[in-house]
Amino acid sequence: SKHMDELEKLGMRQKTHYLERSPPTKWAQSLDEIEIEVKFSLRHGVPGCINAYDLNINMTRDSLYLSAFCIEGGIKMKYVLDIKLWGTIDPEESEWEKLGVGEISITLAKDPTPARWLTLCLDEKPDNLVLWFEKHQMHAYRLEEFEDDEFDEYEGWDIENDEDDEEEDRMWNRPIVRKSQKAKKLKAEVKEEKKTKTKTKKKASKKNKKSKKSKKSNKSKKSKKTKKTKKLKKK
Repeated sequence: SKHMDELEKLGMRQKTHYLERSPPTKWAQSLDEIEIEVKFSLRHGVPGCINAYDLNINMTRDSLYLSAFCIEGGIKMKYVLDIKLWGTIDPEESEWEKLGVGEISITLAKDPTPARWLTLCLDEKPDNLVLWFEKHQMHAYRLEEFEDDEFDEYEGWDIENDEDDEEEDRMWNRPIVRKSQKAKKLKAEVKEEKKTKTKTKKKASKKNKKSKKSKKSNKSKKSKKTKKTKKLKKK
């Protein structure tokens, strides 16, 4: 029953022994916000804890702290995310919400804006913290075009916008590709171009041969006509 579940949780809270770890976390930035998704689980790609409790979230101008307890297979876990932020935020404009089971979303309002952060953490980043590529993709173009700072190699800078898109599609949320993908694409294009040139040369060679044969044939026909004309004149 619900009451028994609550009693079990109270009993677990009284125990001082627990395992502490960083929750799987992914983040991305726009010029105005930092978007973070936290999952209370052992690693990325697995479901979140269904019985997380004692959730605590604290945001200051330059830090983010959150913690939550969870019972995983009879083992008490404490998930802690403690970040000294690279830039500054407005805590009053920042917010969070619960998503699916064992997941929360956090939106940090940058202050000042617009701004491009070098990375999320001022100090060493926690375990299980990764760049949120899908979200980063949505803001990559505007981040790349931003010029009001003194650095270029921010986290995620090496993901470039696809230069082959049409001009009207050159928006901040346009598709992007990695440099490695661009290199592969370029190699494929060069290979295809070589094939096309080879085919063109072969076609040109065939046309030249046909043209030469045609000229020879025409010369032969003219020669025969000339001979016939001469014979008729003699008669």
